[in-house]
Amino acid sequence: MVSTNQPEVLEHKPATGVPRTLVSGLIGSTLVLFGSFGVGWLASVSPLNQDPFFIMMRTETFWVITSVILLTLGCWVLVRAWWRLGQKLAGWPEGSLAVVRKAVLLWSAPLLVSIPIMSRDVFAYIGQGRLVMAGQDPYSDGISSVSNWFQLGTDTMWAEDGTPYGPLYLLIEYLVVAAVGHSTDLSILPSG
Repeated sequence: MVSTNQPEVLEHKPATGVPRTLVSGLIGSTLVLFGSFGVGWLASVSPLNQDPFFIMMRTETFWVITSVILLTLGCWVLVRAWWRLGQKLAGWPEGSLAVVRKAVLLWSAPLLVSIPIMSRDVFAYIGQGRLVMAGQDPYSDGISSVSNWFQLGTDTMWAEDGTPYGPLYLLIEYLVVAAVGHSTDLSILPSG
C-alpha cells in the first residue's frame, strides 16, 4: 500500500436544482404578499380601506382565514427555500454569490409591495419623518405632536417617545415623507 500524504482535494461541482429553489422562494414571498392583503396593517386613512377587494379580504371570514393560511404557508416556503439554497450552495461553488444576489432580488420584490405584517413600526418611522418635516425635534417630541398621528397608523406605544435613531436615519425618513407627500400607502413601500 502506497501513501502519498497529500491532502484530499474537494471538487466544487455546480449546484443543481438552484432554479427550482429560486422559483420556490418566489412562490413563498408571493404567498406572503397575498396573505398581507387580508391581515397586514393599514392606516385608518388609507384609501385601500375603501377598496371592495380589500374590504372583502379583511372582513369576510373565509378570506381572512385564507390570508392567514397564505401568510403562514408563504413564510414556511420562503424559510425552506433559504435553507435549500444554503444546502445547494454549500462550499460556495463558483457563481454562488450571483445566485444569492438573484435570490435576494427575486424574493424581496413581492415583499417590498406587501402590506406591513407583524408590526406597525413602519408607521412610527413615517411619523418621525413627519416630525422632522414639521421642524420638530424627534428626540424630545413624540409622534403624538403631529396632527392626525393616530389615523396614520402609528402604535400608541410610540405616541410620546422620542426616537432612538440617529440623524442619518431621520434624514432618510424625512426624504421618504417629502417624496411621497401625505400618502401613507406610498410611504410604507420604501420604508418597509
